Amino acid sequence: GKSQVLTAILANAARLGWKTLIASKNNKAVDVVEARANGLAASPFLLRLGGQTGAKDLAQQITHILSASPIQSVTDSVSLAKEYRDLRKEREDHEEKIAKLIQLRNDVDGLDREMDILKRKYSAEFVECLRRITVTRLADLRNKIETNFKRATKTEASFFERLFWSLIETRRNLDLSDSLEEAITEVQNCGLEQALPGKRLPTEVANALRALESDGQMVHDYSAKLDTLLRSKTLEQHYEALSDVNELIETKGIEVWQGFLKSRYAKLRVEDRKLLGEYASLLNLMKESSTESSDISRDLRRQFNQLTGKISHIFTASAITSLSLHGRVPFQPASLDLVLIDEASQCDIASAIPLLLRAKRVVVIGDPQQLSHITQVTPRRDASLLKDFGLEFFRTWGYSQNSLFMMAAANCRSDDVVTLVEHHRSVYDIISFSNSFFYQNKLRVATRSRKKETEPAVEWRDVKGTVKKVYGRGAVNDEEAKAVAAYIEDLVLKHGYNGSVGVVTPFRGQANRIRDYVGKIEGLEITSVDLIVDTVHKFQGDERDMMIFSPVVSEGISPSALGFLASQGNIFNVAVTRARSRLITIGDKAACASSNVSYLAAFVSHVEQTTQNSPATRPDVFAKASASNGEYPAVANPDQVSDWERLFYRTLHRHGIRAIPQYPLDEYRLDFAIIDGDRKLNIEVDGELYHRGWDGELIERDQIRNRRLVEQGWTVLRFWVYQIRDHEESCVAEIREWLQKAA
Repeated sequence: GKSQVLTAILANAARLGWKTLIASKNNKAVDVVEARANGLAASPFLLRLGGQTGAKDLAQQITHILSASPIQSVTDSVSLAKEYRDLRKEREDHEEKIAKLIQLRNDVDGLDREMDILKRKYSAEFVECLRRITVTRLADLRNKIETNFKRATKTEASFFERLFWSLIETRRNLDLSDSLEEAITEVQNCGLEQALPGKRLPTEVANALRALESDGQMVHDYSAKLDTLLRSKTLEQHYEALSDVNELIETKGIEVWQGFLKSRYAKLRVEDRKLLGEYASLLNLMKESSTESSDISRDLRRQFNQLTGKISHIFTASAITSLSLHGRVPFQPASLDLVLIDEASQCDIASAIPLLLRAKRVVVIGDPQQLSHITQVTPRRDASLLKDFGLEFFRTWGYSQNSLFMMAAANCRSDDVVTLVEHHRSVYDIISFSNSFFYQNKLRVATRSRKKETEPAVEWRDVKGTVKKVYGRGAVNDEEAKAVAAYIEDLVLKHGYNGSVGVVTPFRGQANRIRDYVGKIEGLEITSVDLIVDTVHKFQGDERDMMIFSPVVSEGISPSALGFLASQGNIFNVAVTRARSRLITIGDKAACASSNVSYLAAFVSHVEQTTQNSPATRPDVFAKASASNGEYPAVANPDQVSDWERLFYRTLHRHGIRAIPQYPLDEYRLDFAIIDGDRKLNIEVDGELYHRGWDGELIERDQIRNRRLVEQGWTVLRFWVYQIRDHEESCVAEIREWLQKAA
């Protein structure tokens, strides 16, 4: 995920001793990075410039810096670093074992395809005979035939042999005949006679033996590798071990980081310690005097800004909004080792140029499917300015149409574009819409499972209404605004919801109206509730436990308002992807479905489908399916079911095991599910992947899938097709063993 990558870059740059700056035009994005980065340790390493967010926390963190013990800090840092390196080596070992197991599986699969060809060419019995032959014996017989054939051929003889050929020809022909007879007898005794040619000429028999050697070696290799595969630890066992060591690395990595900071700050000079003490005192004083006269506040702010500049060298990294840069970061070319610019799709090029000038290296981070920068410069005026200054050939630098992200993407090498494909914020039912509609299903949903929700993650509350145009504020739907406020009242006052809530809407007028109604709720102190009501731009870079979306689309909405919505898919993408656990839409469902706003119509379908498939509303067809007569039941996606799954279903039914096929769970369809009270077993058959090579992306997605299943309390058993085909009883025995275990 982006936040983790940003934090890791900042921390690793600090360990290299680089001077680093994280910047964004979005103030919230800077706050989020600061909180995450400095939250890794009691001692901060990232200094927030141009703001006082978290002043009290920063003062406390500085106190930790000043109280570090020099000797103990250095000792701890060295010891922790060694433990961390050992864990990294252990992880590399696990990853190597997984890679070897996958390669073994792919090797077996390739050999299995060759075995199928061989069985079609000859027979299964013939292949079984090949399994029993000694390949070296065939090679010896072939070599003997080839040697004797050469010795019995006069043109191959030496000068002296040709002189006496009449004396040696008979003996050599007999030797050749004997070797041919010996080879033919051996092949017949092994049950492989059908591989011999019709005419038993020496060259043809030798060629047949060579083919048998090759086929026999392949069969032996297949048997050996298959045996190794079946005796190896399962992928799930390797995944579990890798997950365990990754958790240790995560914990130990933070300890290493904390030890690094303690060791670094323990070596501060006396004058730097004094500056930090003054800075902490000033932070506390500013917080206490925030309600006093503006003159005192201005004086303190001036001292604060001056002292911030004096201590900036103590911290390896700084964070600032791009518009606060002037006067706070020296205007010197290449003065910073690394500059990171976050939410770059929302950043215009002009405000980024001062950042670029200061940087030796730049990382530009953004999402072209989210908000772009707001500009009053028209494309015509933009083109005119480019022409006036001789820059008409630099279209990617145009202000009105291009964000910093797009400019950077157009001007860097393709190798320097890194796509972050793992999504860690929203639960599957929420992010799956954007993944499909905006990201072409390229995201891997790696969101950790949270506590079991009693309500569906995605919900639509149908509210009609009349839309009225508000000059300069877009549009307002009063009935919808009242319904949103009523929902919040019920959520907070009646049900005691204490998570963070965001109410988002495309129009400023609607946001104001909702805020007015929420403010009138009796008994609701809005300041004591973690609630934000605003347009989408307020939420870029933020996230909430719950998001409530007010689309405003209903009777009376103007064509211009609909046109605005139709052109703002990025706004909707940001709105719905701020939610972690729940996304509630309160609005006119039918009007949205028929609005010709493509993403709204698609989202209505998504909500309906998600609601139908949720555990709370899903019909009990699976229990009925498991009570079938032993034949594989009808399922939603029969094309995704392999013949091996159908065969294994019949096998399980024959042994009295009732498994639910194609069990839906988030974006997954489990091959089989067995639910025994609170215990849940997922049985996976390598059927769909049979005769298909596993690659890196497939492995990554499989690991994420397993992790999410385990987080939700599932046990996963995987069977290769080769196990089901050749060792059916042992597969059933493993499942019985799980069923017999105590809960």
